[in-house]
Amino acid sequence: MRFQLLGPVRAWRGAEQRPTGSPQQRALLAALLLRAGRTVTAAELVDALWGDVPPSQALAAVRTYASRLRKILDPGILVSESGGYAINLPPGSLDLAVAEELWAAADKAQRAGDLATARSVTNKALGLW
Repeated sequence: MRFQLLGPVRAWRGAEQRPTGSPQQRALLAALLLRAGRTVTAAELVDALWGDVPPSQALAAVRTYASRLRKILDPGILVSESGGYAINLPPGSLDLAVAEELWAAADKAQRAGDLATARSVTNKALGLW
């Protein structure tokens, strides 16, 4: 699977774009993707989705959104861990991580004086938006 955080939150399985659900469900996915590989507690997710004024059933809603996401994601990507959730991504599957790698490569090329490569790699990173 591939995921997009730069721009609208989206998910793809191969060439097929997968539905990411309601705005709150997409926000849950985004919060998990931003912490890819690390556990996000239920309290952190409630705060990310609703801030200081969560609804009375916020924890149940988080569980529902997570359950719905599991149905659209490949098995094993969204896991329950220690009172929260984590999303496990293979390298290169999140546009933000790819962009960060490209920015680092462009910076390295610029510092080495290879401005043509720096420009080319920077354009690739910008193209991810």
